[in-house]
Amino acid sequence: MSDLSKKRVREHLGRRRAPHYMRLAEGAYLGFRRGPDTWHARYRAPDGVQHYRALQDVPSDDYDAALQAAQVC
Repeated sequence: MSDLSKKRVREHLGRRRAPHYMRLAEGAYLGFRRGPDTWHARYRAPDGVQHYRALQDVPSDDYDAALQAAQVC
């Protein structure tokens, strides 16, 4: 897994359909999709269901805002 907090690391990620994820906590991940440069959140609910959410209102260069939005999910 990549350290998405560093802009240079995000710039060197390969372009692919699925986001590159970074673990935040058990069952919670922050993802960055190279190409359209968008942030994504992935988390596992207490019932075991995996949820995905695109963080559409977060600028692609703002890691702190993406982290905060992912933690709200």
